[in-house]
Amino acid sequence: MKFLFMICELLLLPLFFYGQDTLSCPKRDSITYNRLTVNGELSASYVDQHNWDMANHSMVSFLGVIDLRQRLTRQSGWEHYHSFHTEISYMRYADSIWLKSSDYARMRLQWNDKSNKNMQYSYSVFLSTQWLNNYTNRQIENGIHRDWSGGIFNPATLELAYGFNKNLWKSSSINIAFVTAKFNTRPRNPELPDSTREQDQSLFITKHSYVKSAYGFSAQLNVYEELYQNIVLVENDSRLFFNALNRTAVNLDFNNRIAIRFLKYLQLRFDLHLIYNPDYSKNLQYRQEVLLGVFYEHHYHHAN
Repeated sequence: MKFLFMICELLLLPLFFYGQDTLSCPKRDSITYNRLTVNGELSASYVDQHNWDMANHSMVSFLGVIDLRQRLTRQSGWEHYHSFHTEISYMRYADSIWLKSSDYARMRLQWNDKSNKNMQYSYSVFLSTQWLNNYTNRQIENGIHRDWSGGIFNPATLELAYGFNKNLWKSSSINIAFVTAKFNTRPRNPELPDSTREQDQSLFITKHSYVKSAYGFSAQLNVYEELYQNIVLVENDSRLFFNALNRTAVNLDFNNRIAIRFLKYLQLRFDLHLIYNPDYSKNLQYRQEVLLGVFYEHHYHHAN
């Protein structure tokens, strides 16, 4: 719980200074450009499969997504880029129960000092977690015991970084940080003994989590481009972190999406998500989806 409060304080601290600056000096450093984009999507699919082996499968799935992006520029040259993405989806096979297939939230706060037009110094905060609880079943003498195995801010990843930012195309950027402090939490079952590996690698251990820290290099690619008169949307939000050249010191989170808009509120979407995180598994995880759904989009644009 103390670690959760520490994360909240770190995230609210930049917003406090930002609010103080806005209230005390509105004329000295006024906003010259402000663009806010809000996307909401809801999609569903039904699959009924019959193959030659007489194996019949029926499945229903639902997916909800919320995206918020803001790019703001001040008269002094400081540029703010903030984004928030969350996704929850469920699937259900016939004669079965609902299963959670995705549940995550990502937030990035970034401030760029536009000291020259080619490169910017950047300060960034990145946080990722999930919303809902996870449970696993464990065999015991009297039957099956249901163990809690995860929830909000556990697991979670927090990165604090200082580096350089380069704007690309119209609304995209690449950020490279040679100074990155990374903290993450992993769920811990207090009823099971801790392994020697977990004890040695943890910064500290609480009743329900292992807390680890690392220091190294990170890079992020952020792409948000609308093509062909805003019919095609290309998005990429990917991160890389490493502090040594071996498989246990590299973290990769690759998200790519291509969406085709039609009939005002409909969207055909192609998603690819790759994750490599040796803290949980040394195997590469991936998910590919083709979705047809309803989406809502709101744009706010202000420029002086």
